Amino acid sequence: MSDTALLLFGGAVTLVVFIGIIAYGMLTFGRWSNRDASN
Repeated sequence: MSDTALLLFGGAVTLVVFIGIIAYGMLTFGRWSNRDASN
């Protein structure tokens, strides 16, 4: 695997993980907010 391919692959993985963490955080925060509002 060339350096460029490795860099692109690493960037893609980082991007997917980053988006996943943000999506999970937004879902968790939304659920927590709804629970807090219902009480």
